[in-house]
Amino acid sequence: VKNVAGFDLLRPVVGSRGRLGVLTSVTLRLFPLPEADALLLWGSEDARALVGAARAVCTAAVVPTSVVLAADGAAARLLVRVTGRRATVDAECELLARAAGMPPRRLEGDEGARLRTDVRDAGVGRAAVTLRARPGRLAELVERAEGWRASGAAAGWCCDVPAGELCVYAVAVPERADLTTEAARAGFSVVGTSPESRAAALVEGVRAAFDPDALLWGGRW
Repeated sequence: VKNVAGFDLLRPVVGSRGRLGVLTSVTLRLFPLPEADALLLWGSEDARALVGAARAVCTAAVVPTSVVLAADGAAARLLVRVTGRRATVDAECELLARAAGMPPRRLEGDEGARLRTDVRDAGVGRAAVTLRARPGRLAELVERAEGWRASGAAAGWCCDVPAGELCVYAVAVPERADLTTEAARAGFSVVGTSPESRAAALVEGVRAAFDPDALLWGGRW
């Protein structure tokens, strides 16, 4: 790997989300806040109806800041975040809307930030399991998650579409075990589960000490 002497440990440590060790010091390159921060929102009662739009957005000529497909309660939502210069954001939002094939609702400011936070933190405190699948199996993964939600085994789920990771929020720990077993049998990779109560308390204590203002991502382990 370029500019690396020996093993490149940076990427696996950063990508492990705390599983390989605790980061005690981090040096970051800072960028100014974007001039515009827009959130495109598509909604449907059935998340399966949004899979095509999610795929189209991810293969469009622009790269959004994030593409999230989520279902919690009675509604499913596709959220696409676009940031940058105002003129660029406006043009990219129009392109993504055309790619999706249906008009979105555009949110900015506090309204968009609140919705992103609500979706991000929907799994906090729940018995969750994170699954991973190849991009070509996104529809199958969503189909399985919607089946769990319809049966009452899962309260909801949230999918990072470009990464192919879907976090399912089970209604209780026993159901989480059942979902984990079923997902593994279906050929999906089980990449993580939420910690048990004692471990969760320890994690929350560390998080509160290092991030007292809750500025960092709080909805994924």
